[in-house]
Amino acid sequence: QLIEHMFNVVVEKRDKDRVNGGKLLAHLLRSETIQRKEFLNGVETVLEFAEDLLIDIPQFFNYFGVMIATCIVDKVLDINFIKDSSSILKASNLDGRYVSAILTSMTSLDQSVTLELWKKSNLNLGDFNLEASESLAFLSKPLVNGHAPEDAFVSCLDSVLGKQDLNSVFEFMLK
Repeated sequence: QLIEHMFNVVVEKRDKDRVNGGKLLAHLLRSETIQRKEFLNGVETVLEFAEDLLIDIPQFFNYFGVMIATCIVDKVLDINFIKDSSSILKASNLDGRYVSAILTSMTSLDQSVTLELWKKSNLNLGDFNLEASESLAFLSKPLVNGHAPEDAFVSCLDSVLGKQDLNSVFEFMLK
């Protein structure tokens, strides 16, 4: 009930509040106040109503995904939790949206930790019902010194700097 209540409290709040909700859940998991199995049951309880929640809250997976992603990026849950918790959504064919929302949230929280956890998990994007997602493409690239290659970033930065236009530099930084 705690997971369901926590989500209900932060769903209408800002993204920062959802991250903080995830940090609270991570703390409870880390201190073993909540066991992984109990947490999984709570997440599944919320996900049972995913189809109905999506009607009222179209961003449901993104909002809920931030909370789960925070626990995984904090290394309190392993990344295989995504696979375990998504199984309840396979019948309704919503598992891909859920997984994508969590991985995308993890990427925005900390891309290098996400990449590290992904590589250690031996999972691949084919394990999930995902549509092609550019935001998750970095997961399939090889690591260089523990990080994703930054060739694309460097080449984009070089081309922006080559224009010698201050507005282009600011636009690049915003992206």
